[in-house]
Amino acid sequence: MGRRVIDVGNNVERAAAFKLCGNGMIASIIELLAEQFTLADQTGVGAELLFEFVKEFLPAPSFLGYGKKILDNNFEGRTGFTSQGGLKDVTHVSREWPCLRAAGGLYRVS
Repeated sequence: MGRRVIDVGNNVERAAAFKLCGNGMIASIIELLAEQFTLADQTGVGAELLFEFVKEFLPAPSFLGYGKKILDNNFEGRTGFTSQGGLKDVTHVSREWPCLRAAGGLYRVS
């Protein structure tokens, strides 16, 4: 997020929900990359080769930055999304919007 400000109006609840939606998208990207890199490694394709695909077809900063972190096993959290912050947001979304939990996927937190 840091590149610009997006005005969501004066409604505090809407602003908080907007932040959680954005963080949920980032958490989903991280989950997607981790699962597909694991599949690529386990099938002999290799995560590095799959990352070449990501760089060519999905060159968004989130895909490139988190993809590189996953490849390098760099989970210190000095920059970007921390696992603790992500878990906090995903847990909050799951608690506040149980319809998402029922749909399965990322928001099913135990």
